[in-house]
Amino acid sequence: MSDGARLRWRPELGGKISSLRFGAAGREWLAAPVRPLTAPDPGQDWAELDCSGWDECFPNLGAALDRGLQDHGDVWRLPWLTQAPDSLAGAVEPEGRGYRFEREITATGGPHQNSALRIVYRLENLGDEFLAWTWAQHMLLAAHERMRIVSSSPMRLRIDSAYRGGEPDDSAFDDLIGTAGAEPVAEISLGDTAGRAAKLWLEPPLPEVVAVVDDGAGEWLAWKVADSTCPHLGLWVNLGGWGDPPLRHVAIEPAFGVHDDPADAYAELEPLAPGARTAWRVIIQAGIGQEYELFMNKS
Repeated sequence: MSDGARLRWRPELGGKISSLRFGAAGREWLAAPVRPLTAPDPGQDWAELDCSGWDECFPNLGAALDRGLQDHGDVWRLPWLTQAPDSLAGAVEPEGRGYRFEREITATGGPHQNSALRIVYRLENLGDEFLAWTWAQHMLLAAHERMRIVSSSPMRLRIDSAYRGGEPDDSAFDDLIGTAGAEPVAEISLGDTAGRAAKLWLEPPLPEVVAVVDDGAGEWLAWKVADSTCPHLGLWVNLGGWGDPPLRHVAIEPAFGVHDDPADAYAELEPLAPGARTAWRVIIQAGIGQEYELFMNKS
């Protein structure tokens, strides 16, 4: 779609972005499917499908079947409407849910250092009642031991859930980020997380930039948190600690809501009034080499 970014998206599969590369020889950033790409059956869990690429979690993250909320929400399950065949702008209006969710992706700049993605989201409440909602950008990057999560200022992290060897283990990440009240960390080496997985939330104040650095390929992706308009940020780190088969993913997740459980998330977020609209944006920059250190004002 530009000299810098090349994306492939599948509007018929919940608006999934299935490929993301920067530059003519850039690495494939997104996690590959572990099962064939296919539309889910009604009620099918996300973990039973391809477990890949870039989806959106809306209007919930975790499942709450007693509220009629399935795993990761509605919008990744349904075909999206598109503005044009070559456009990366799409929308979805789930029947009976009373809302319209839109996403528009724009690539700017040239190869690598000058390349960025500007993602604009729009939400409209089409119903007659207040809309409780939460959202997270669910961009799963293919992970390996020579990758790091780095930030422009130390991150204070809270564990939402953690796993070791495929089983829940609340202490699985204690040696990396400590327990509540521990000192913040400015870097997580994925090589130290083998066999473990965790969903983490950043406590305020958020760093201005959080990046995933691939030391093997010499490339990085940086989420410009200060230039985005999302109040919350989550991390998903999984080097074979969760999934069947065991998955290897890392994700930076701009979000509204700092809990996967919808009951906890909804309790802390203002619902959208009938007829109301809102919008937000996420800015991601790509680069190669050590320039991310200057980009994040690190010496």
